[in-house]
Amino acid sequence: SRYLLIEFDFRGLNINRLIKYVREVRARGHVPIIAHPERYQYTQENYDIINHLAEMGTLFQLNADCLAGLGGPREGALAHAMAANGLAQFIASDAHSVRHRPNNMLRLGELFPPDIPDSVYDNLLISNPKKIINDEDLKPVGFYPIARPRFY
Repeated sequence: SRYLLIEFDFRGLNINRLIKYVREVRARGHVPIIAHPERYQYTQENYDIINHLAEMGTLFQLNADCLAGLGGPREGALAHAMAANGLAQFIASDAHSVRHRPNNMLRLGELFPPDIPDSVYDNLLISNPKKIINDEDLKPVGFYPIARPRFY
């Protein structure tokens, strides 16, 4: 499909380089999906990066553990803000093995933040992934810009 899942370095990436890369992906006719942006140090420190990328039409995939509150507080705060404000389109397990970072997708169902509507949960886990598989248009549906909390 035209959708391309991309991942960046967790620390020390030049933001202008990230934006340039996303623009290049779009210029080649692909739609970038950034994997686990809530885990990147620079997005945790500056939520405006997420807002700017979303304005460019970038899509985002959150880690289930982070949204379920099983990651660190900074990761959880950013994941929650993104999901609650329409900035996330997917949730994935980011499973690496049975022992190290296992698949916790079923646990997410139990721990999904109760203040986020079920319709968001359904879009993140069912509707949006189906659109990717079928190479259908998936545009961010209006979002609210997020701001970094003062304290974690």
